[in-house]
Amino acid sequence: MKGAVRLAALAVIVALAGCNSLSTRNTGSTALRVSSGDLQTAKTLVYLVPGVLTSTTVFGPALKWGRRDVAVIEYRFPGLDQRALEGRVNIVEAGREIAAHAARAGAEKVVLIGFSTGAAIAVEAGARLPGKDVGVAGVSSAVPFPGMLMAGAGSSLDFVTSVGRADALEYDPIWKDYYRTLLLGRNWPFDAGKRAQADALMKAYADVQAEPPSGGIGRSHANNLLVWQLTPEAETSGARMVFWHGSDDTIAPLPKARRFADRIGAEMRILPRTGHMALEVHAGLIKVIGTEFGVLR
Repeated sequence: MKGAVRLAALAVIVALAGCNSLSTRNTGSTALRVSSGDLQTAKTLVYLVPGVLTSTTVFGPALKWGRRDVAVIEYRFPGLDQRALEGRVNIVEAGREIAAHAARAGAEKVVLIGFSTGAAIAVEAGARLPGKDVGVAGVSSAVPFPGMLMAGAGSSLDFVTSVGRADALEYDPIWKDYYRTLLLGRNWPFDAGKRAQADALMKAYADVQAEPPSGGIGRSHANNLLVWQLTPEAETSGARMVFWHGSDDTIAPLPKARRFADRIGAEMRILPRTGHMALEVHAGLIKVIGTEFGVLR
């Protein structure tokens, strides 16, 4: 049973993750990287900000939205997407870094698209761009303290439940069971439609990383998330903000996400029968976001 306890202990970190296969381009160790488009001529900047243990590939086709008047910039977490595993993610500092980058670039419009922890970073960044036309899209947004700390306890229980269902102490079958919970919520084993959908999604995302986090990457990504508090700037942001959130999200449960959205004046779009991994459950969602904020023609 000691093996199961060790696996369960990973859940607070792993539960905050949407783990994807890593991308291959290497342009150095800084957090920000231009994915497509021309930063010099762009009138619109699109920032893609992922979550804990998540590659920027979670944003799929958005990485290639760039053109002469649109530049797409990735924010890479330490140890992923060819960024060195250095330092720790700090939500407020990451928001400031993105805002400073956008201010230097001089574009008129800034669209920040964040997933999970990345949504919190996008909220903080969007509040620090006075004089810009700013839009913030948050998908499965993390919530301020103590919300994520409390969610970690529930997610640990979910992970232990997956240990029981997998009837094994090997990480791979446990993780694959738990990933279904991330995709569709806790009730997927008891819903025939969700079970079939989960099987189809797992086949579609067969390259989902199935190794436990190592080398300090989990702590690097998640420690600050658990204690992040919304800054006064973010609480009074002038940005237009829209949240897309799964009705069955186990990482940031919908009632907590609603309260957060209300607090900062964000519009809330509910995704029925959807867990935390909304961008994978709804492959077309990223296009909806691009259209909503005028990035896609």
